Amino acid sequence: MPFHYDPSAGIPVPEYGLTIPWRITQPELFDLIPRDRFENCLYGASVLRFTLFGYTAPFWFNFVTRSTLSEVQLFRWKPRWRALKPDYRESAQALRGVLGPPDRLDQADGQLWHFPAVRVENSAVAGRRPPNRHLRVYRHMLSVQLWPETVSGRAIGADWFRSRPPVSAR
Repeated sequence: MPFHYDPSAGIPVPEYGLTIPWRITQPELFDLIPRDRFENCLYGASVLRFTLFGYTAPFWFNFVTRSTLSEVQLFRWKPRWRALKPDYRESAQALRGVLGPPDRLDQADGQLWHFPAVRVENSAVAGRRPPNRHLRVYRHMLSVQLWPETVSGRAIGADWFRSRPPVSAR
């Protein structure tokens, strides 16, 4: 049986040769990776481009929900499904290679893994871009978050994903 990574220890950042532990503060993160390597977003310097589970993209470190790291997320919008599909499929293939087959949900437009302390969600769905513009767009979300303390339903589709039985039970 091949080795599959369990993200419970933290977020691996191979470009820096380290694993960022969960519940680290933002100043502690900047001690590990210099602040000038992060891009600014609405929430300050908290976006870093790196390879997460075999997929390279700009990921946002969530220090907003809590004062410590509880989630790392990619959120990408595209106007057409055809524009989003290649990136989404590449991420799904990379995640399966590193994490193994999804244990909670495995469909063409979404995968969900549960580990002892972490949940990984990868999905591509149609929706509206905030703030509720009339333009229909497609979004790709890849979220790695502490679990089960993040069962707030905050994540898009979280209620539906949580209601699904494990893949092995279907």
